[in-house]
Amino acid sequence: MNVFRNICNKLRKQVKLSFEVSDQRKSVIYADIQQGCNLKFNYYVLLLLSALIAAFGLIADSPAVVIGAMLISPLMTPIFGISISLVSGDTVLLRQSLLAEAGGIILAVLASFILGMSPLTFEMTQEILNRTSPNLLDLFVALLAGFAGCMAMIDERINPILPGIAISTSLTPPLAACGLCCALGAFEGGMGAFILFFANFVTILLVASITFMAAGFIKGRFGEHRNALFKRFFLAAVSMCFLILFLTHALIKLIEIKNAQKSIRHAVMTELSGIQNINIKEIIVDKSKSGKSMNALVIVDAPREPAPSHIKAIEASLERETGKSINILMQTRITKSVSSSRNQLVSFYRSADGIEKIHRPGKDVQQLNLADQIIRERLEQIPGMSVAGTELRYGRKGEKIIYTTVQGIIRPFPDGIRKIENDLRIQLNEPDLRLVSRYIESYEVTADGINVSTAADVDASANRVTQSAEKIIKEQTGLNPQSIKAVRDNGNWIVVAEIIGLTVMTQQQADAVKQQLQNETKANVRFQAYSKAEAMMDAK
Repeated sequence: MNVFRNICNKLRKQVKLSFEVSDQRKSVIYADIQQGCNLKFNYYVLLLLSALIAAFGLIADSPAVVIGAMLISPLMTPIFGISISLVSGDTVLLRQSLLAEAGGIILAVLASFILGMSPLTFEMTQEILNRTSPNLLDLFVALLAGFAGCMAMIDERINPILPGIAISTSLTPPLAACGLCCALGAFEGGMGAFILFFANFVTILLVASITFMAAGFIKGRFGEHRNALFKRFFLAAVSMCFLILFLTHALIKLIEIKNAQKSIRHAVMTELSGIQNINIKEIIVDKSKSGKSMNALVIVDAPREPAPSHIKAIEASLERETGKSINILMQTRITKSVSSSRNQLVSFYRSADGIEKIHRPGKDVQQLNLADQIIRERLEQIPGMSVAGTELRYGRKGEKIIYTTVQGIIRPFPDGIRKIENDLRIQLNEPDLRLVSRYIESYEVTADGINVSTAADVDASANRVTQSAEKIIKEQTGLNPQSIKAVRDNGNWIVVAEIIGLTVMTQQQADAVKQQLQNETKANVRFQAYSKAEAMMDAK
């Protein structure tokens, strides 16, 4: 107990020593504040430059430029002047400080408003928006910054940190934001920016006054001036009470919106877990004026847009969890996620420690990711072929069906689809799985109207290979080629033929066609044939 008492006594003595200011130092501080509140031309020039720099920084959405405006802003000195004059009862300095602060406020807002009304076109930026919605946290920052500023003022040893304190106290940027918002017609945002400045002003004023009292700037004992001080600070104290109530309400609203965003994120990831590789980029929540419901814009990256039934399910889940009606508008940016392996990650988000947290998918999405990767590995080996999308659905008997949409100049044949289907059944351990391919024929057309997808139109050698393939197939098999496409691939040839006849082409015949084509083209040939038997009978 004695140890604790000794520590308290030492702290009390240290605090008392920190606020002991010599009469000489008091005179220097007083003179500096008087000089800083002088209504000279240089004061307004510096303030005008600070306001314009802040306005340009807000328009350019540049925090570095805004910080530069804070460094040269002279608005804090008149606040110290008002504080010390209220403490000491110096009416001359009070009038001088009030005029300097009021003139600075009007000049900063007016200069920013004129800049906003100029032909310089700009939109609302994040730097402006950051200053239109103050809350109680901004009040705490101003309180600490005001105390630090006074300590730096009365103690010449820590006086060099004043530039850092000027950065922490946001005075000129809110005024610039107020002017720019008014120029844009956003008067509610302009009022919010001015409230942020006013909160900083009143907080610094009161904290500085208490610090100056503790430092002995009041003449005589505190009890002798109690009534006079009460009258002097009555308006500031009442303003502080109203600000605390207003900013506390704003903080509660902010917390409510943050909780809503958290709930929305969880509901979206749960209800849309069947969509592969979905990532939530941004959630914007706007509370309705009635306060009974919320509107939320959710921006996601996904390979396809969710169905309206998914949105209804999300809204119903949110209403059960929060007890509030949250209307969801979802904007989907179509994206494709591809990895070199078959272990794709589905979604991620940044945590408080800066690490990307991976949201692991359910079984269906894991199987869909693997199926998508296998299909791409197989089909995209064919030149001009690309996989547009892959979906997993359930059939009437509960079997899983993989739908893949492919596009290209060569149609995938049933035999190739069957091989991929068998591979999927083994890899996914789903013996009843079915693969359905949707084919979209694509054309590559030049400005001259030439379809470069048909190689024979632009390449004489491809035309010769096509003609040779048609001749060889007829000679070797006696079957009729319906269509043949020859595509050059890094010096080699890919020849795809669709053949009909009374019989189907055998493996030996396909090998013979391939070998003869290689002999004629002097290049490696990959030959694929889609052969089917057709016959027409006349009834007796």
